[in-house]
Amino acid sequence: MFAGSLVENSRTNMPRTSRLLNARETWSCDQEFTWRELGETYYPRYVREVTCLNTTCMFGHYTCSPVYMNVKVLKLNNVGCLDLNIPYELRSSWLFEDIAVAVHCNCGRVQ
Repeated sequence: MFAGSLVENSRTNMPRTSRLLNARETWSCDQEFTWRELGETYYPRYVREVTCLNTTCMFGHYTCSPVYMNVKVLKLNNVGCLDLNIPYELRSSWLFEDIAVAVHCNCGRVQ
């Protein structure tokens, strides 16, 4: 046989590479990216996060769960000053805030 050619499986007539891909897919969790709106008082207003589409993986033996990371965003902090004689930049300020964002779906045992 030549290097790089597919080895046929006599039982399924499916190329070995296809069988390996199917086995690998059982370990993965389907996921979809969505935009989460934080509101007008946040910058950026939208963050991209993952939603896990499966609840189980690896033939039901493991669970799909989101992996979170903290992301720093800016939040408008109204100090409550409504005096229009004061410049806008001094009437309000921005503060950093940590928010948890789902970045990946993991196939594993729940602890």
